Amino acid sequence: MLGVLNATLSIGGLVGALLIGAWGGFRRRIDTIILAMVLVSVAIVFFGTRQSLAVMGAALFFAMLGVAVANATAMTLLQSKIPGDMQGRVFAIFTQLTLLLMPWGYLLVGLLADQVFTPWANSTAWREGPIGIQFGVGTAGGMGGLFAISAVLALLATLLAYALPSVRHLDAMLTTCDGATERTLAD
Repeated sequence: MLGVLNATLSIGGLVGALLIGAWGGFRRRIDTIILAMVLVSVAIVFFGTRQSLAVMGAALFFAMLGVAVANATAMTLLQSKIPGDMQGRVFAIFTQLTLLLMPWGYLLVGLLADQVFTPWANSTAWREGPIGIQFGVGTAGGMGGLFAISAVLALLATLLAYALPSVRHLDAMLTTCDGATERTLAD
């Protein structure tokens, strides 16, 4: 089962890369990034629910498809806006911050799974209520609930970020590498 899910995840990433390569995304790149992140969040919510292997596989396929589209578009946006002589430094800082935060995420998820969600998923309230029906019980149910709650929080963060004019108009507000403004806010 794990092999099938991992293969489906990888295929989703490949399809996402091919899709963004062929399509190129929306004119405003931030719209492509936000839509892809919404897709990722919704797919992870479905992955967290107590479903069949087919539903879990489809959820992982669409989640990784969205990740590939969002990452490719974000990198394209950065490469088009950051001068070539600064790109190495900017991407190095970006990568280091990402790598620095990853162990904290693993630590936090591990603690939440072991200390909060698994005990909660073993409680009577979880087992006898709609949460237990939706996510299952025990360790698997706790992890499913953790996935779903994390994905809902990611969805809210994505929508809140998009509500900010500085994010929504990011393409227009930044200048291209040659110093010319690519688009105006009126576009």
